[in-house]
Amino acid sequence: MRKPLVVILMLALAWALHAQAIDPTQLDFSNARVSMAGPNSIYIRSVFYAGQGVSVILEYDGGQGATIKGPFLAADKFLKDSYDVEYASIKKVSPTAIEISGVILGGQGYSGVFEWVPGTSNLTLKSYSMVEAPTTYPELVGELNEANAQVVALKNQVDAERKKADELTGKLSQAAMAAPAVEKPANTVFAGLQGGTSRYGTWKESMGTLAQTADLKYAKYSFPLNQSGEMLYSFTAQAKEKGWIGYGLHLFASGAKDSKLYGFGNSYLVWLTRDPGYYKWPNTYVQLYRSFDDVRMIQVASVSISISIGSAITTEVWYQPAEGTIAVSVDGRDVLHYMTDDLLMAGDTIALRTLGAPVEFTALVVKAK
Repeated sequence: MRKPLVVILMLALAWALHAQAIDPTQLDFSNARVSMAGPNSIYIRSVFYAGQGVSVILEYDGGQGATIKGPFLAADKFLKDSYDVEYASIKKVSPTAIEISGVILGGQGYSGVFEWVPGTSNLTLKSYSMVEAPTTYPELVGELNEANAQVVALKNQVDAERKKADELTGKLSQAAMAAPAVEKPANTVFAGLQGGTSRYGTWKESMGTLAQTADLKYAKYSFPLNQSGEMLYSFTAQAKEKGWIGYGLHLFASGAKDSKLYGFGNSYLVWLTRDPGYYKWPNTYVQLYRSFDDVRMIQVASVSISISIGSAITTEVWYQPAEGTIAVSVDGRDVLHYMTDDLLMAGDTIALRTLGAPVEFTALVVKAK
C-alpha cells in the first residue's frame, strides 16, 4: 500500500469489477476524496452515482488487486462525508486518556476527551466541547490566493507610484538644470592630518594617516582653526567592522576643556557609527549632534546608509549658517539635510573623534568661501 502503483492497480481493478453492473456515464468523481483507512485499505468517498452519494473501501488482497467493501450510501452513514478529521490533533492528557481536538462536524469544530477502559480495547468519551474549527487546506489555498491577489494589487500600485516618482524626478532634474548653480566653498584653509593635538586616546600620525587604536568611547584629536561663515569640511576614514564603533568630526567648536567627557565644548558633530546591538541592524548610520559643553550633547538627525563602515568612506559637510542648514554627503551622495535657527557663527577648533578601535583617518580638508 505504500507504493502508488499498487493503489492505481486497485482502483483499476475496482472499476473492472463494477463495469458491468453500473452505467459509467452516471459516475461523478468531481468531488471525490481519497484517504487512508488502515494499514491495508483506502477509503474513496464523495463519489456520486446518478446523483446519489456513495463511497467504498478498497482493501488490499496481498497481490495485485483489492477487495471492494461497500458501496456505502450517504443516507446510511453514521459518519458523514462532510465530517472532517484530517486536520484534527491528538494529545495525551493523562496516563489513560487522550484528547482529540479539531474534528469538524457540519462546519463546527469539536474537541473530545476519550479514556481507555483498562483490560479492554475500548475508549469511552468522557467529555466534549465546541472549539474553533481548524484551518483546512482549501481555506489555506483561499487565503493564499487572496494574499497573492493583494500582492499583485500592491505591485501595480507601487509600479504606478514609481512611474509618478520617475516623472517628478525628471521634472526636478530639468528644474535643477535651469536653476543657477550654487557654488560650494572652494578656498582651502586647512588640509592634512598634521599639527594637531591628542586630547584623549592613543593617536598615531604616520605617512599621511592618523589612527586611533585605544578602545575608548570619547577619544578626540583637535586642530586649531578659526571658522566663520560658510564652510565645507571633508574627511575620509575607515573603521574595523565589528560591534559598536564610530568616528566623526566636531566643527565650529569652541570652549572645550575636558575632552574625556561626552561632548566637546560648543560645537556640532557629524558622526558615522555602527551599533547592531542597539539598532538590531548592521547598517552604518550618519548622524548629527549638537554639543553644548563637555557634558551635554544631543542627537538632532540620523539616517541609515548601506555603505559598510568597514570601507573607506569620504564624508562631506556643507555648513551654511546664513541659510541655517547643514548638508551631509557620503561618497558623493547627499544623505542628510538639517535646518535650524541654532547654527554657530564662529569657532576656533575642529576635532576628530572615535568610539572603539581601530579607526584610521586618511584625509581632512576644510574650505571657506
